[in-house]
Amino acid sequence: MTDFNPANRFSFFSLMFCALTTYPVSAEFYDNNSDGQVESWPSPKFTFYSGDLIGSEDLWKEAFQEAAARWNDTATGFVITVVAESATGQCTSELTNTASFRDDVCGDEFGAGVLAVARNVYIPVLNEFVKSEIFFNRAQPFNVYDGDQKPFASDFRRVAIHELGHSMGLDHSAATDSIMYAFSNNTFIPKLEEVNFLRAVYGTRSYELTINIEGQGRVAIFPKVLGTGVVDNNIFYTSGYSNFLDCNQGPCITTIQEGLRLSLEAIPKSGESFISWDGTLTQSAELSLEALNTRRALTARFTASPITDTDNDGVDNSADADDDNDGVLDVNDAFPLDRLESVDTDSDGVGNNADNDDDNDNALDVNDAFPLDVSESVDTDSDGVGNNADNDDDNDNALDESDAFPLDASVQDFSSGTPIWLLKKAKDLQVEQQSK
Repeated sequence: MTDFNPANRFSFFSLMFCALTTYPVSAEFYDNNSDGQVESWPSPKFTFYSGDLIGSEDLWKEAFQEAAARWNDTATGFVITVVAESATGQCTSELTNTASFRDDVCGDEFGAGVLAVARNVYIPVLNEFVKSEIFFNRAQPFNVYDGDQKPFASDFRRVAIHELGHSMGLDHSAATDSIMYAFSNNTFIPKLEEVNFLRAVYGTRSYELTINIEGQGRVAIFPKVLGTGVVDNNIFYTSGYSNFLDCNQGPCITTIQEGLRLSLEAIPKSGESFISWDGTLTQSAELSLEALNTRRALTARFTASPITDTDNDGVDNSADADDDNDGVLDVNDAFPLDRLESVDTDSDGVGNNADNDDDNDNALDVNDAFPLDVSESVDTDSDGVGNNADNDDDNDNALDESDAFPLDASVQDFSSGTPIWLLKKAKDLQVEQQSK
């Protein structure tokens, strides 16, 4: 490219202006693809100076930094660097990218309802940007927040995300829920539509992140800012809020696109605990991982209690529903670790298979008609009802309370104890005499 005199540099350059407004107004916006050519930066990166975002301590500088990071999170291959220092060159031919609060746009009014304006300088013959400036309207009320847009103050960070999108080459979107919609809305992170455009222009790069696990636990991997990434075939894309990668058994080799900040959470198994992340100074189970620019490996260390597997079925007792594999679930098994026992009727600590008096009624099971019933042990008439509950123990049709021999079916209730056979004979004789 020919060297230009700074005094007449703009005679060879063109200017583009894009504004974000609080409500629909009549405005002219450029179409980055109207002529079939896409204006872009010659290299997929630029540096912005934010030192002139003065006020509220460092709130605006930090919000601008985070806005840039949220674009970097989308892993488009374009990298935005923010330096919290002032720089010269606003509204001049000096090729410095700056963000600042202003009362005007290089001498022109902002216009009704305009929150901010991105002013890009590009070389038409090359379709290349060489400079970008973002001017925030000092007259507008700003705050910093996520969530729905609030009526009394616009979210500075989402406005910055919008304007940085223009700086990279994005046009306004017709989608009302897009961060690049011409009017401020409830969206506060880039969406896949914008990301795919930038990827098509600037490409992507990715690196391997290897997670190793020592001990008993797993690692969940999230985008640092929920919503700036989702998982699809081990690659984070945008527009999701709940997706994450789950490494249950290392090593887990994950392809992460350049730019995406991650949050890792080490989750120990029940009864275990997290120890540390090897290779870091972080002792917390939650680890914030800055954007990858090279291959990286991390190891999460957990405690590992010795595995107990009573029945040798390969399942630790803590997860086995039948530890001794005797066919009786542990919740119903008085001896869950003894496959020879499962019941202890008298709760004396001796299983019924080994106990010679299961109901502890002092009648040995071999002599006990009801070995599992502490209230019964004898059934004289073998009618299935123990003598304690049976009102006719010998089943001679004479109730025990009136039977002088309640355990002898051959003797009925007469106080004299007359044998039943004799009573029957006397009755038969009486019947015989009456019939003559």
